Amino acid sequence: MRFERRFTKAGVSPYADIEFRMATSEIRNPDGTTVFHMTDVEVPRSWSQVATDIIAQKYFRKAGVPAALKAVEESTIPSWLWRKVADEKALEALPKAKRFGSETSSKQVFDRLAGTWTYWGYKGGYFDQEEDAQIFYDEMRYMLARQMAAPNSPQWFNTGLHWAYGIDSPGQGISMWISKPAILCGPTAPMNIRSPMPASSRAYPTIW
Repeated sequence: MRFERRFTKAGVSPYADIEFRMATSEIRNPDGTTVFHMTDVEVPRSWSQVATDIIAQKYFRKAGVPAALKAVEESTIPSWLWRKVADEKALEALPKAKRFGSETSSKQVFDRLAGTWTYWGYKGGYFDQEEDAQIFYDEMRYMLARQMAAPNSPQWFNTGLHWAYGIDSPGQGISMWISKPAILCGPTAPMNIRSPMPASSRAYPTIW
């Protein structure tokens, strides 16, 4: 597939023209007790408080995000699209309490979603040229930040955790059918699977 830029410029961050702010997200019960509280949440300034609360409470990965990452080289993938894993040596230099934590910025979420979609697309041979993959990655991040596009909830929860952070999880006891080739796969990590399952199923992420 070929792609053209509509909202971004080559060599410029898709966030360059988007103003971000540091926000506080707090959700309370009717009796006033606090259900969730998080400070220093980075979101686009144009986002409402409701949107801020949803991404902070529901969609941020709350644990296991490494404070230091390193790329995993793949000869068939452009270096800018290599997946990341924890940099163990760099983490050893940090206090244990600071080695792993939560996502705190909406940019992290946009990057892991769009990056994973681009990574899957590149490995699947969907892009005519590397430039098309870069355009898709940039344009999708811009549209997510501007709320022009959004996936279903399982995508926000799971997609990109393996690609962005090297996070794996145990299988959920669910098998899935992959039609090409026709094989039955046993339980696997939801953040590693590309599947057309409906939004009502939270077992595996879907793109569309």
